[in-house]
Amino acid sequence: MLKLVPKKKKRKAGMRAGMTRARIAEAAGKLRLEGGADDFSIRAVAKALGVVPATIRSHFKGGMDDLLAEITRSALAELTPPYKPQQDPKDYLRGFFRSALAAFRQQPQLGRLVVAHLSDDPLLSPVFAERICATLAAIAKTPEVGWAFQLFLNRLSGLVIMETANWLASKPEAVKAKVHEQTSVLSGAEFPTLKFASEKLAADLIKRGAAGYVNKVANATADALIAELAKGGS
Repeated sequence: MLKLVPKKKKRKAGMRAGMTRARIAEAAGKLRLEGGADDFSIRAVAKALGVVPATIRSHFKGGMDDLLAEITRSALAELTPPYKPQQDPKDYLRGFFRSALAAFRQQPQLGRLVVAHLSDDPLLSPVFAERICATLAAIAKTPEVGWAFQLFLNRLSGLVIMETANWLASKPEAVKAKVHEQTSVLSGAEFPTLKFASEKLAADLIKRGAAGYVNKVANATADALIAELAKGGS
């Protein structure tokens, strides 16, 4: 008796076994980190994965914007482990800022990508938003979670933008020399404040590259946010 062998379903054009949004996003994130934003493209991602560009586009119908959004979601999910009710929400918040700043110091482009996407779409990652909002609600003891979340996003955005600057990759001597170069050509009569503060400014910039600075500034940011939450917007 002949056995009927079920026909295998044909994959749609551009689809390939083993390719998923998560796998593509992970490879794309690494590629963007290694090559930078200028050399990043759908074609480059496809080449890194050994597939044709149509394979990437079949998973990301929105093209590059869709892919970058998925990279952002993955990064946010990694930074926010599940928040448990028995946890100290203040410690959770401090831990988040420490982890985020440490990660984005190593990957400045990713950090700026994250804050840019969150500014356009705060609910881009529902997982991230839920865990952070649960933490904020436990601290603020207020039904105004939307206000608390916006406050959090403002703090995160400012921290990432200020603390992932290109000069952080420079040596302290180079940072100091750059400040002196920029202020030396300024007129003392027209720019008295800058001329007077140049040494202090250079010292502050150099300090940001010191060991332990990341945790210190991350904790300070979290504590300032906690204090604002405690006031309840008053």
